[in-house]
Amino acid sequence: MTGTALALAMCAFAASAAVVHADPAAPVAISSRFGGVVDVVSDVELRGAAVMVGGAVDVTDDVEAQVGAMLGPTFGGYLGGQYYVTRGSLRPLFAAGAPIFFLSGPRVGLRGAVGIEWRATPHLAVTAQLGLEHYFNANGDIADTTLTPIVGVTGRL
Repeated sequence: MTGTALALAMCAFAASAAVVHADPAAPVAISSRFGGVVDVVSDVELRGAAVMVGGAVDVTDDVEAQVGAMLGPTFGGYLGGQYYVTRGSLRPLFAAGAPIFFLSGPRVGLRGAVGIEWRATPHLAVTAQLGLEHYFNANGDIADTTLTPIVGVTGRL
């Protein structure tokens, strides 16, 4: 399954399980500060994709920290965070992080993004982001600077 097909399947599953709230500005209480994250990260320039599987913790109502493993043609990890501008069910966000891939040694980058999260239920959120990543020591399958759209889901107990 391609990265795009996986992203669409995740969104369809999330939408089918969701309860739509009439007021997108009304806060949706979450069930737990801790959650699991699955993101499909696309590389526009090299037309590749990876899946980030990891965890999230709400540091405050507005800030979330994430850590995960990057799985794809090149393996790596991710450490980052998200700042949510509002507290409704539709939440614009800013994200920043440090991806690392292992391809003939570690390839370290910085990532910045803007996006939106839809908290469909207290247990499920769907995220879409448009990011830019820059790698300080890119090599081979990793471009120096690339546009990286993300579609993902976060589940909480």
